[in-house]
Amino acid sequence: MIRAVLFDMDGTLFDTEVVLCRVWQKMVDAGSLPADFMGLLPSMVGKIRSAISADLRAHYGADFPVEEIFRQRAELVQKELDLHGVPLKPHVPQIFEELRERGIHMALVTSTSAPSVADYMRRTGFGEYFSTYVTGNRVSNGKPAPDCFLLAAEELGCAPEECLVVEDSNNGVRAGAAAGMRVILIPDIQEPTPEIRELAWRQCRSLAEVTPLVDALNEGDVQGLLQ
Repeated sequence: MIRAVLFDMDGTLFDTEVVLCRVWQKMVDAGSLPADFMGLLPSMVGKIRSAISADLRAHYGADFPVEEIFRQRAELVQKELDLHGVPLKPHVPQIFEELRERGIHMALVTSTSAPSVADYMRRTGFGEYFSTYVTGNRVSNGKPAPDCFLLAAEELGCAPEECLVVEDSNNGVRAGAAAGMRVILIPDIQEPTPEIRELAWRQCRSLAEVTPLVDALNEGDVQGLLQ
């Protein structure tokens, strides 16, 4: 029985991974980041800020100005959002309404910081749909560790097997699987590896496929799950 759906945010609900990539590239072009930075980016997608900071210092040295880098990034992201708004993935917010009609709890589980999540919710008005938020600053071990998803399940009063995770990143899939939850992968800017395809319970093309899968699981529709 699925009682809760735990959504990643960037690249899953909001088409913001492309915004972040565009901002990172602008910083490389401006000389704020080294020329090889974009080659490191895929391994950092889905990680919390402290883990990204550790990766950057490990690669560029202990004196690498990570705080200034994040400050510049936040400033540029705000400008992008002010100009264009928060870009949505297809079938948002329809999926929220479908799940709410079925009495399914929803949580936002993201590596993004709490202030940024609050800003996204203010801009979109989607905060009403989520029973809890687990943001990057709430756990010591971010994705691919399972901590964030386990915390969300605990706060929703659900067992891991009662939760369905919806993710776009490789690290997110690893985290959901490690939490003992079914994971639906909807790829965004990362091509899933064979390892990730194996860990994911289902790979879908869009959010439109999520609610039918929830229905099939809760109705015991084996044939529907095989389609």
